[in-house]
Amino acid sequence: DQAFYNCTGFDGYIRLSNKLESIGGWTFGNCSKLVGDLIIPDSVTNILDSTFRNCSSLNGKLVISNNITKLEEGVFSDCSNLVGELVIPAGVKTIGKAAFQQCEKLNGKLVLPEGLEYIGDFAFNKCTSFENTTIKIPASLKKMGEDYDLNGNNVGIGSHFFYNFGANVRKFETFEVENGNENFVAIDGVLYTKDLKRLVCYPRNKKDTTYEIQEGVELLDQMSIASNMTLQTLVIPDSLIIERKTYPGFTWENDQPLIFSLYNYNAIQNIETKETNPNYKSVDGVLYTKDLKELVYISSGRTKEVIIPNGVETIRERSIYWSQVARNVSKIAMVLIIISILTYVIPLLMGEFDFGVVFEIISLIFLLISNSFMGKYNETRAKRYLICSMVAIGWILIYDLISLLTSIASGVDIFIAGYAYGGGEFLTIAYLILLFKINNDLANADNPTKYKEKMDWFYEGYDENKENK
Repeated sequence: DQAFYNCTGFDGYIRLSNKLESIGGWTFGNCSKLVGDLIIPDSVTNILDSTFRNCSSLNGKLVISNNITKLEEGVFSDCSNLVGELVIPAGVKTIGKAAFQQCEKLNGKLVLPEGLEYIGDFAFNKCTSFENTTIKIPASLKKMGEDYDLNGNNVGIGSHFFYNFGANVRKFETFEVENGNENFVAIDGVLYTKDLKRLVCYPRNKKDTTYEIQEGVELLDQMSIASNMTLQTLVIPDSLIIERKTYPGFTWENDQPLIFSLYNYNAIQNIETKETNPNYKSVDGVLYTKDLKELVYISSGRTKEVIIPNGVETIRERSIYWSQVARNVSKIAMVLIIISILTYVIPLLMGEFDFGVVFEIISLIFLLISNSFMGKYNETRAKRYLICSMVAIGWILIYDLISLLTSIASGVDIFIAGYAYGGGEFLTIAYLILLFKINNDLANADNPTKYKEKMDWFYEGYDENKENK
């Protein structure tokens, strides 16, 4: 194991001997400068976990030994520049967790071979260039994900199996399950377990604007519906209980199933119920308890106003899931502050140093830290660093205001002084206004009573050609 792990100086081609029989775990892990094809000869019968993980510069084709029966966890994860069609050998019975995660340039049509028995979590997560319109689940497939006990039954649970699959191509519309499979079923192109207790995956580019989850479903896999941007209305079954549960440690462990499934990448405006639902009632697409005393959930994809009915007494924790809050606005703010910093370059070259540039750089650093916490859905720390950014930039404006008033008091023409100080602060003022706007939306995201959802830019901008998670 780990024979060449983290040898980031290796920058040539990799050639494996046709007498090689086994490759240990992490053998070439993080060899991020290796280039060319990755051809694993048929003499190899065993490849352990993460063998080629993060060999991100391999930019040729991938050929897997025909004598491999198990693709271990993370074996090709983050080999993001491998190209061409992926051929999974006919003898493969197991595709481990994250085996092909973020192999973004593998293309063609993914074929899961008959004889395959297991697919691990994250197996094809962010494989964005596959061209399938349909993924066919072989009759032999027995299990996807992990064991999970729900109400005394092992219904299983999974995460990110095909999240953002084919995102760059936008063709993936349906699942099919081959005849004879005793464990899974596809209904209207959506993948469920055979007993209909678990929704496994909703195709990313399925064209329906309204979808009703099958009655009997008790569990939604993590990210199972996330990233479809066509679906507008989701009808939940009477059997689904919306309460926080302890899940295996995927991306998070303790949440309710709609957050777990929809995440913050969706365009769903309305969560609807049927009249027969004994536990929940939908009003204008917002989910409440049947007695309308508790607000249960508002879709993170919703962009229209929410008016909470009279009589609602409680807003459940995380009923409004924190989306990719204000990250697009923060990017605009970054552009403004960088441009403002660049305006100091010419004076610096001429030997004129302005201490304001130091505060602007400090402010930018705080904003970058704040933005990173937005990406981690930690609004508390995001706001903390955002306020630091505002304080740093505020010092510049206070200093320049004092300088302006001093100049006017000393007899300098008000228009000249205004041009010298006020005109040069346009970008800084615009930047500060954006910071206040971001801070306001962060506060609204964490305060359901203020929540109105009137601003589309409040959410992470959806880009069909790039995964932003």
